Amino acid sequence: MGSAFSASATGRQRAHVSPHSPQDAPKVCPGRCRNIGHMSSRDDAGRVSLGGSTTTISPAQTAPIRIHHLTEILCADDPALRRSLPEAVERALRLTGGRTADAAAIEAALAPEPALAGPLISLAASGLCSSRAKVTSVREAVMNLGLEATRDALFVIVTNGIAASVAGFEAHAGTLRRRALASGIAARLIAKALRIESDHDFLVGLLHDVGELVLLQRSAEKGILPLGILEDPTDGPIVLEAIDLAHTRVGAALCRAWGLPPAVAEAAEFHHDRRAGRRGRLPSQLAAATDVIAMHVTGSPTPDSARRPIFTEVGLPPAKAATVIAEVEAMLPALAAAASSARA
Repeated sequence: MGSAFSASATGRQRAHVSPHSPQDAPKVCPGRCRNIGHMSSRDDAGRVSLGGSTTTISPAQTAPIRIHHLTEILCADDPALRRSLPEAVERALRLTGGRTADAAAIEAALAPEPALAGPLISLAASGLCSSRAKVTSVREAVMNLGLEATRDALFVIVTNGIAASVAGFEAHAGTLRRRALASGIAARLIAKALRIESDHDFLVGLLHDVGELVLLQRSAEKGILPLGILEDPTDGPIVLEAIDLAHTRVGAALCRAWGLPPAVAEAAEFHHDRRAGRRGRLPSQLAAATDVIAMHVTGSPTPDSARRPIFTEVGLPPAKAATVIAEVEAMLPALAAAASSARA
């Protein structure tokens, strides 16, 4: 069984680390969204003034246009998206970006932040990301993981932190978190099975739906989503569809703002429209394949999942796809538990 973050058997080398140095949805017209100030006024109770008369509309009727407007704001504000990455993580990621790095410097960046250091140590000691070992410090975690797996583990922690911050929607955020983890594992295992050499396959899986999680978080913060709306049998699907329509743009913008490889941003942007990518189709194909596996593993299993067309598209025979699904099912509970304390 392969590890969640470990390098594939195709020859990916672990970078050297020195231990010594210190949901049909209403269609939304973008033009109307951009001129939302000219629309009828709406008070906090959802009552809308229409030329002297007042009517009440449901949050589900306003949510799609408000989510669209939020998407426009997010995608136009790269600095704000960059700030969504904790400063300590940003510093550590810069240090992991080369072929060699100073483990002590990474420790200096992360050790003062228990919400980052603790989960990183836990992930390193779990044996899921590398060989099992006694790990008691950030430096030991980095030495055990290597640079690539340290980077991947940090993004697991960041993703978990976003999910943990969605007050009032913890159940749905938790589901998205588990799907992200399952997708990351699946991407790594598919790449290994196909003998694809890549140092960002795990991130292609983990982060391809990060826009969905961020839109949920920001919509909850801004009061776009009343508590319980996702469980409403009528309104819930409308809201979820609005988020689904927008999440690819937000996810791609976030990946770019975080300075991630172009393949990761492309996977986020084009995994529902795989033939639209301008940089080749493999990242979006890989992300789409991980969607099937993650949905199967986290609550929507189907007996023919391994025979879905996307696996043929990426060149994965049904037998190998079934093996990957089984491995993800086996690995996900332990990985989710090891990272469950993450708060970023």
